[in-house]
Amino acid sequence: MISYIIGVDSGGTKTQAAAYTIDGELLNQCTTGFGNPLVDYETGVANINQAIETIISRNGNGCQLIVIGLAGLDSSGLKVQLEEEFSQFEVPLVMMNDGQLAHLSILKGKDGILVISGTGSLVLGYQQKQWLRVGGWGHLFGDEGSAYDIAKRAIQYVLSEADAGQPFSEFSLAIFAHFHCQDVYTLVKLAYQLNKGELAELAALVGELGTNNLVAQEILQSSGQSLARQVIQLAKRMTRADGPVLLGLNGSVVEKNEHFKKAFFDSLTDKQLKIMPLFKSEPITKGAYYYYKEGWQN
Repeated sequence: MISYIIGVDSGGTKTQAAAYTIDGELLNQCTTGFGNPLVDYETGVANINQAIETIISRNGNGCQLIVIGLAGLDSSGLKVQLEEEFSQFEVPLVMMNDGQLAHLSILKGKDGILVISGTGSLVLGYQQKQWLRVGGWGHLFGDEGSAYDIAKRAIQYVLSEADAGQPFSEFSLAIFAHFHCQDVYTLVKLAYQLNKGELAELAALVGELGTNNLVAQEILQSSGQSLARQVIQLAKRMTRADGPVLLGLNGSVVEKNEHFKKAFFDSLTDKQLKIMPLFKSEPITKGAYYYYKEGWQN
């Protein structure tokens, strides 16, 4: 009977589960539906259960540990209840937020900092088996340096031109075209009707405009700098050796937006923070293996 670890990356659109041997070899993986019990408890739990059951059915009863990464777990108040839901598998279970699972995967269980910059943002540190964080407080109170942040800054710029009585710039006209409207009142009305993820999609347009448009470049630069400040703030709280800080990068904004990335890294260099950037090279589910390798310390 083979011994293995199950990692579950549970998100708002899909749930990914995978089995790894105790030496880190991927055995198999599966994907089920929506996996966020914080939004839809019954559906989320059912899809996570299905994913775990599928992996166990394929690999037998040698599972040594199940690690589930779940968005928003820290503030949900559901951790104990969810642990009871998944206790049916009679396997040691660890639940953590999805950022922690991503940190363990991208930094391979080593001390360092993970930057998540997608729809939202979070800066997460791990040192001597202790977790530290800066940001990640959601779009109402934070998310600096995220796609949502870029979208908000873009709309604020359009509104600032209207408030100043200025003719609308090419940048503002592009924002109007994106929303298929011609005035700020309609723009604001439409924007308020979108959810967080839908509004954040505007960041892709700002990224495209950043090739030639100075306003877009300034917005991307400002947002990138704000994310770098959070990294610097967290780095100051960590005990550092003379070598570079391992800095994992995860999320479409910090991975793919060149103007944003340049501003982000330039800001870190200006503060003389030595870093070694690391990008995702393995599935996030493999964070479960690195957790196991570290000795099951939370």
